[in-house]
Amino acid sequence: MVLNVAPGEGSAEAQLPPVDDLNLFSCLFEFRTRDSHSPRENFLTESLVYVVRRNPDAMRRWLGLLAHIDVDVGTVQISTRLSHMDEEAGTTIYPDVHVSGLDLSGSSFNLIVEHKWDSPCSKSQLEKYARIAKHQSGSILVFVCASTSERAIADQFDAGRFSHLSYRTVLWRDVFKALADIQSGDRTLGEFLDFMLKEGLGPDRAISLQEMRDFMTSISFKERIGRYCQRLLNEQSWDIIPEELRSQPVVQDRFGRTAILFAEPEWKCALSIGFLYDPKDHRVQLLDPDSVDLMVRLEANPAINPQPSEVLNQLELRGAQLRALGATVQIKTIPPAAKANRHTLILIRKSLRDLIAGVETDDGQVELIWRQIDQWLRALFLDRSLGSALAELRPSRSKPD
Repeated sequence: MVLNVAPGEGSAEAQLPPVDDLNLFSCLFEFRTRDSHSPRENFLTESLVYVVRRNPDAMRRWLGLLAHIDVDVGTVQISTRLSHMDEEAGTTIYPDVHVSGLDLSGSSFNLIVEHKWDSPCSKSQLEKYARIAKHQSGSILVFVCASTSERAIADQFDAGRFSHLSYRTVLWRDVFKALADIQSGDRTLGEFLDFMLKEGLGPDRAISLQEMRDFMTSISFKERIGRYCQRLLNEQSWDIIPEELRSQPVVQDRFGRTAILFAEPEWKCALSIGFLYDPKDHRVQLLDPDSVDLMVRLEANPAINPQPSEVLNQLELRGAQLRALGATVQIKTIPPAAKANRHTLILIRKSLRDLIAGVETDDGQVELIWRQIDQWLRALFLDRSLGSALAELRPSRSKPD
């Protein structure tokens, strides 16, 4: 798709088309082009291009962030998924975004942008794009991603081998900040930023202790811990979790918890990682009545796997290490305790207030939360014997075709 920016479109004088109260981007995000396929990165790319096309201020901020230039908006052309020939490899490649135009001094620029959301950085892909860019004047290659770990990988790309090529890496939260600074009545831009925030692609306010005390009556607090879960899912590597459990993780708010749910297709077991705010279904008490609990929970269907002895043996072997990390740990017993949730194999918790007290930024809080979760997951899965025991559980549903 090639889009040319119309001068003045999206300015204060322009009349935006009426839209209803639904968030356009959240609605369109449910679209699937085929079964078992989620075109998240393509959707994000097309949405961003739509927004910057119709709002010159957004265009300037976006290109200023990526290319460090002041552009003549009327000269800008944007292409998404435009084919380019990689002559060295003899193949056709399709960068996410190609932008060309003039800066305010009249110099031309050519910008290639690679977007990542939930897929890993590919240095070979960057190499192909760099080969294309080096043949164009004023060439800039930019890698945009959600994960700081993926950005660190992209930062290792040796762009210095390609003459006359500028290369940089950017986080999606930086894109959010650049666009959020725009003062306008552009509702489409506002809804796009709202979409990014809900999907964990933008920064957020830090969680306050008062909000945790009021969490039972605070819708905004539940939304915030949901965004923290989405950020964790987007930004961190979950390779320590057994591969079968990593097929299609989702953020859910169910059973008194907001958490990332990892489950393999046959549902032998499931792993929930997030925040417990209403402990009734889990049949425990919150560790601190003025806080929610950070939690990791492994579960299996007790009707299908009533006595998973080897799994429970492996969990018992890990209990002492988890408690030494400051966690409160409940492990299923045979027979189960009378008041226990029969689905729970292990429940690992820590008061969120104790963990993040004194940390006043969302980035700092998310980092502390991740460090704690990572320690728990390594205690569980670094030794692959627990994963092997889980693989032997009986499935609760047939394997999808």
